[in-house]
Amino acid sequence: MIRSLLVVAEKETYQILHTRSLLLSALVFAVVFGGMSVPGAGTSGADRFETLLFTVVLMLGLFSGYLFSGQAFLREKQDGSIETLLSSPLTIQELWVGKVLGVTVPAYLIALISAGLMIGASLLVPLAGDGLGQFWSGELLVHLLVVVPCSIAAVVGLLGLSQLLLGMRENRVIGIVMVLLMVSLLSTARSLASVAGEITWMTEGAMLLAVLSMLLITVVLTRLLSRERIVMTLP
Repeated sequence: MIRSLLVVAEKETYQILHTRSLLLSALVFAVVFGGMSVPGAGTSGADRFETLLFTVVLMLGLFSGYLFSGQAFLREKQDGSIETLLSSPLTIQELWVGKVLGVTVPAYLIALISAGLMIGASLLVPLAGDGLGQFWSGELLVHLLVVVPCSIAAVVGLLGLSQLLLGMRENRVIGIVMVLLMVSLLSTARSLASVAGEITWMTEGAMLLAVLSMLLITVVLTRLLSRERIVMTLP
């Protein structure tokens, strides 16, 4: 079963990485909202920049996950190729897990690229405070290596579930709301960072617990999926 899941995940990752327009859109957001957000925050101090790093990297990862989930779930409903997948020996839940993994990997790579751009840009911008040493705190490493990918997987899983369960019209409405929400949050990331304050182990633990709970609930909700229900939502 694990090998079959990895095959599905590899297929989705390959298609995303070879869809130039989709990949370019995610990279543009990583550059515009990642690296270019640093100069404006340079005079705010290293503490505020660290919080900005936490906030923007997570949001860019989630936004990339949203962009890529449409490639993995909606596109196959639009062109009808999902019917071929539904006839495979894999269960619906296994297909869902494989697709979630396949979307999470490239979205997480975009998040890491944005983190690298922000840290690289900060080397060129004078920061008030103690400098870059604290950027490599344990909280930041746990955030980047654990919380961010788990958050992307949770959001992608929920989006994928809704994209499989709902019709195309409902998914268009969800898509518009998601785009407006993500762009608004990214545009106000600096303000959110200022409000968020210092990131602590308690904050990271609470975020991880919430994300894992969301992922677990979504896994349970996948029981609602069935071949018949998905076919009925095809255009």
